[in-house]
Amino acid sequence: MNNHKESLLTWSIRAAKFHFDSAEDYQDWKRDKRVFFLFRPSQSDDRGETVFADPENSFDDFEISAGDGDLLIYLEDSGPVITARVTIKVALRPGVDDEAIASWALEKGGWFGSTISLGLYDVSLTEDQGGDWELIG
Repeated sequence: MNNHKESLLTWSIRAAKFHFDSAEDYQDWKRDKRVFFLFRPSQSDDRGETVFADPENSFDDFEISAGDGDLLIYLEDSGPVITARVTIKVALRPGVDDEAIASWALEKGGWFGSTISLGLYDVSLTEDQGGDWELIG
């Protein structure tokens, strides 16, 4: 039984630039502009053990909607540039605070634990301007 209190974390990424190899796929994606959040803390250098109560089972994969995040999408010729902010609920180890989350993200490769995707399209995330993890409750 899991006795750990769940906390709210916000993850953000700024100006994530995607490139579609297929113009047809890009045109198809632009119809619905669906963006997905993938959260796998076990992909970090410490496998998420520094901050998460159960990193192996603390994963999520969902379409970002108004209820759990914000998206800003700018359409360029070969793909979109997306800024995203997503809130998730996850169980943390006792005593984990915002500083511990920030340290995990920067020093333990926490950025390898999360990303955004455009679904099943063959697309590359070519660059971004960084982002943040924040403990909000």
